[in-house]
Amino acid sequence: MTTLAVKNFSFAYDTGQRNILNNISFSPVAGSFNLLIGPSGSGKSTLLKA
Repeated sequence: MTTLAVKNFSFAYDTGQRNILNNISFSPVAGSFNLLIGPSGSGKSTLLKA
């Protein structure tokens, strides 16, 4: 079985710019239902695209 784990993930669109995402960590439990929620512009789509 393949598992997903993200540890201390940070992301910036361009070198020299501040991080859009900073030190994101999560590990969903297999077979569970998970939601990624937050206000507009909080980085949900950026995290999923990365």
